[in-house]
Amino acid sequence: MRWHDLRHTCAALSLSITPNLAAVKERLGHENIATTIDLYGKRVPSVDAALADGVGASIFAPAPPVVVSPLTAATRTPG
Repeated sequence: MRWHDLRHTCAALSLSITPNLAAVKERLGHENIATTIDLYGKRVPSVDAALADGVGASIFAPAPPVVVSPLTAATRTPG
């Protein structure tokens, strides 16, 4: 096992916990985010799945119920 094998494992595990490339970039000490993306951005397929699930959940989240107080409904005038 080489030193960089441990580094790659750390990067992959970090991305699986939080798909935040900027945070992983800082942790690994990369100067440029492109280095992080090129080396580790595609190594963890679950990161893409987690992002897709999060976007889908925010789009298709049920609307909160509309609550009308009885007082407001009773004081409304038609028209």
